[in-house]
Amino acid sequence: MATYKKRGNSYELRVYHNKKLHTRTFRPPEDITPGQLALALEQQLNEFVKDLEKDRKITSYSTFKETAEYWMENVAKEKLAPKTCERYKSLFKRIYASSIGSTKLKDIDQQQLNEFYFSLQKPGTNENTGGPLSPKTIREYHNIISRVLNAAWRWGIINENISRRAEPPTVHRKQVECMSEDEARRVLQLLEEEPVQYRTMITILLLCGCRRGELCGLEWKDIDFEKATIHIRRSSQYVNHEIITKEPKTASSIRNLSLDTHTAELLREHRSWQSAQKLKAGKFWQECDRIFTKADGTPIHPDTVGDWWDKFQKKHGLVHHSLHSLRHTNASLLIAYDADVATVSGRLGHADASTTLKIYTHQFKSRDKAAANLLGSFADDAINNAETETGIICELDKVRETG
Repeated sequence: MATYKKRGNSYELRVYHNKKLHTRTFRPPEDITPGQLALALEQQLNEFVKDLEKDRKITSYSTFKETAEYWMENVAKEKLAPKTCERYKSLFKRIYASSIGSTKLKDIDQQQLNEFYFSLQKPGTNENTGGPLSPKTIREYHNIISRVLNAAWRWGIINENISRRAEPPTVHRKQVECMSEDEARRVLQLLEEEPVQYRTMITILLLCGCRRGELCGLEWKDIDFEKATIHIRRSSQYVNHEIITKEPKTASSIRNLSLDTHTAELLREHRSWQSAQKLKAGKFWQECDRIFTKADGTPIHPDTVGDWWDKFQKKHGLVHHSLHSLRHTNASLLIAYDADVATVSGRLGHADASTTLKIYTHQFKSRDKAAANLLGSFADDAINNAETETGIICELDKVRETG
């Protein structure tokens, strides 16, 4: 039996094959008509069934590398973002080079995995620093190995995902990196002397809290100057030597944000500047409606934003903060100015408020301390007022007695 179920902007294809449920995600084009959609869904289901009916090449005697390559080609490409697939391919290179790569699925055990994770903690493993890999990066290796083995388990090839018994290093959550209020004010002041395109980009990151890819994916139709809103609905990424456009990180990342007057005015100024650039470029201008572009009108490279930000901080002698810290600073400022967790979560595009609470625990604790101090002041005032009132009453009683 083959069916499908709508989930947000995509469809989950569901096929029962060999008494097991198999699923696959299909994302139709935005401009597809209802008739075309029905045909596309039917075609996708037929292809899914054919894929499942093919003789499976993977068995328990297949090596981890063979299984991972099959998984990447038949599962990951369908379900994961291109940027994620690119990252996984880079991780697989080291895994394939280890003993795990050539080991048959049935022979992989937790000791072999633990030895691999231990080897990544040795000096010299990190090619950039010459030191060991961080626990966070080692955990990435563990997660990708686990995904492949879990797929093999779901396919009925192995009886257990042995990676669940392995012990990768623990990743301790660090306090998020963000600027202080004074640093944020200084940045806004210094931006006044910078080119309008970069001034606008950094201001949006700081005051709207969007991600870098979301910023680079913005188009003029996403800005409603009359209502003073900005609509986040796509992300621009550089993958496999080309700039691609995709949906934001999660469904909740698609959101409308109210614009402050400063940012709205900056966008108007930037639009005027871009119009002048378009006239100057003439026939060399390539129309794409993106707000932030290169000199020929094509989408700006996402790395360009971070490169400029690093140079800006160095130029003005500022304490270095990553570009992503602007998003964290936005959240920190909202919390400091008494925005509730639901508002902060919604503006950042988190899936739920628990994610926000987990990431910004320190900031919310600081606010909790301030709230406790306010209640303490309330209690002190109440007690002091009561003592004052008691004193006044006693004085009045004495007057009555003497009178």
